[in-house]
Amino acid sequence: MQRHVARAVARWGLALNAAPTLAGDLALRQPATTTAVVGGFASTFVRRAGTFGKDTSKDKGDVIDVRLRDASGRIAAKKLRKEGRVPAILFRSGSRAGEHISLALKDIERLVTKHGHVGVGTRVLKMRFEGTDRAEDVIAKQVHLTMGTGVVENATFMPVEPTTEVNVDVPVTFIGEDVCPGVKQGGFPWVMRRSVPVKCQVKDIPRVFNIDVSNFSVGKVVFLKDLHVPESVKLRLDNMMTPVFSMSRPGRGG
Repeated sequence: MQRHVARAVARWGLALNAAPTLAGDLALRQPATTTAVVGGFASTFVRRAGTFGKDTSKDKGDVIDVRLRDASGRIAAKKLRKEGRVPAILFRSGSRAGEHISLALKDIERLVTKHGHVGVGTRVLKMRFEGTDRAEDVIAKQVHLTMGTGVVENATFMPVEPTTEVNVDVPVTFIGEDVCPGVKQGGFPWVMRRSVPVKCQVKDIPRVFNIDVSNFSVGKVVFLKDLHVPESVKLRLDNMMTPVFSMSRPGRGG
């Protein structure tokens, strides 16, 4: 089992021994720890998108080509996956009914590799419908990965405009980890949150929340209040003293 999980880590940068997280409002399975394996070295730093694996497919930018589908259910989904496609739904805000669509597995894998599993939910994607002139701007509300392999199983999208108000999860990324004093002191970099839920208009969605750890010594703690959040973005967490990162003392978890 650990070998399969490690494969998922190498593929997407998922947390070892943690269930996959979901993008957008449906980020319900936040891992308790964020250990990732990079080149055989166990580190709790979460690498930025694009550092896991190599995308060899043609880069079309943030564009996905989809097909409308009539059939739904397990049997239809299984058939799609055998054809190298992923079942998905396009939901409109305030509507319970959605359009059943499918997209090429390599298309969604390209975007997840490019932006990261959580990060893909912060990007406006151009959805083009094959065989028609129809195209819509959308965001990924959910990208579900198969536990153990990291293969995209299904996805949910929502049409948006620049002023559409949305709830999304913004990835937390780290810079300066290679020169972090706390690591050299034997400290343990403990990542409490890999993403932060926010509410804002589509045009104001932050790409990431960067934390510079290049000067962090043992004992340093970063709280939610320490993040640089634009005025147009509202955090969906009430406690500003929620810890995001801690450079813990040697031999201690927090």
